[in-house]
Amino acid sequence: MRSIFTTQDIPDLERFGAFRDIVKGRFLSSYDCGMSAPPSQSRFYANITERLVLDLQFLQLELNGHRATSTPRSQGISQEGDFYIELQRFGTSQLSQDGRTAFLRQGDFCFFDMSRPVSWSFDDDYSLFKILIPREKFPNRLGNTQNITAKAIRCNSVTGVLVYSFILKYVPFLDAIPPLHAQHLADILLNLIATSLSELSMTAPTQSLWHSTLFYIAQQYLEKHLSDPKLSVTECASACGISVRSLQKLFQE
Repeated sequence: MRSIFTTQDIPDLERFGAFRDIVKGRFLSSYDCGMSAPPSQSRFYANITERLVLDLQFLQLELNGHRATSTPRSQGISQEGDFYIELQRFGTSQLSQDGRTAFLRQGDFCFFDMSRPVSWSFDDDYSLFKILIPREKFPNRLGNTQNITAKAIRCNSVTGVLVYSFILKYVPFLDAIPPLHAQHLADILLNLIATSLSELSMTAPTQSLWHSTLFYIAQQYLEKHLSDPKLSVTECASACGISVRSLQKLFQE
């Protein structure tokens, strides 16, 4: 991933201000933040790296604990009209929106809509992935987003572990492969995320979305058990929760 900001060569007492300015200037003009405890400002650090995959933006952040808010006022150079997925790499965080607060641990993720106020709280050193998703990428998939913001999807849930493993396994290579393949993998990731969010809103995913997700689940199962002499079509279908005929049809498509 490409480094876009680091406090490494910035004087200690200027680091937090520099971090705040880069976020406000490059990502969210309505962003504001403060230190959890003023004395810790002298040891503040921040590293932000970026990977662009077509029109998706992946950010990896490593920072000290702090508090932050975003209260959108206008649609300018910032990205306040888009969606974000926030996935915890290590440490813990709290994200609040629409009257709810999501508590994230390693591997957990949640969704938030940057067109509405949001607040973050990080008590300790932490790292996370942020995935910027243009609003038009989820047309008619999510319905009323107020029903799904700030709800944690745990890393031990079926869709949660798939999203987490996909990001760790494929994102580092997405911009190093042919654009058509990168687009295909990015679409799978969006389908997995949308499926997870549809479970929160109790809205069934579209047929094509569900097929794409099932196909990825089947691929993951086959990769994991490829060396198992007992691997069979029946076992794979059972792991996916579908019939053998449905699995065969899935691969035919």
